[in-house]
Amino acid sequence: QYFFGNIKDGIFLYERILLEQKEKKSEEHIKRNSLNDINTVKESRLNSLVEVLEISICDKLGNFAGLFVTGSDVILKIRILFKKRFEDPHCGFKLIDENGKVCFGVNTYSLNHFCGKVLSGQNVTFEFRINQKLQIGKYSINIGIADGGFGYQSADFKNSLGYIDTNNYFEV
Repeated sequence: QYFFGNIKDGIFLYERILLEQKEKKSEEHIKRNSLNDINTVKESRLNSLVEVLEISICDKLGNFAGLFVTGSDVILKIRILFKKRFEDPHCGFKLIDENGKVCFGVNTYSLNHFCGKVLSGQNVTFEFRINQKLQIGKYSINIGIADGGFGYQSADFKNSLGYIDTNNYFEV
């Protein structure tokens, strides 16, 4: 594609083309990463204690997204069904890069966030804002659920309730 004109118009055209490509790629990713992946997570019950009902990857406005610009916020929402009563449940995640390396991980206990007691049959949504400057690439998400945090920010738990490698991923 050739362009003849002034520099400002050329930059504007280039930015518009990049934005259109980004939106197209994001739409394709959302199609690949939406219901099929969530259903996979739904069907893979961790055990008789908890079930991951939904994993949402959103931009800072709360819109589903699969492609992010380096430095932009990624919002991860994890909705869990607790099948029994728990005194001190926690949720955490790890971001795994294309090489299988853990790039970032955190849990509600280490963030000093407590949801309190949960009853059998109760759904809880955990929301994490990832504002790390991630390198360009694909990132998958692993989720851990536990009960009874203890220790000084060491994120030790009395009971592990489940761990799942999800089919969900996003790109930077």
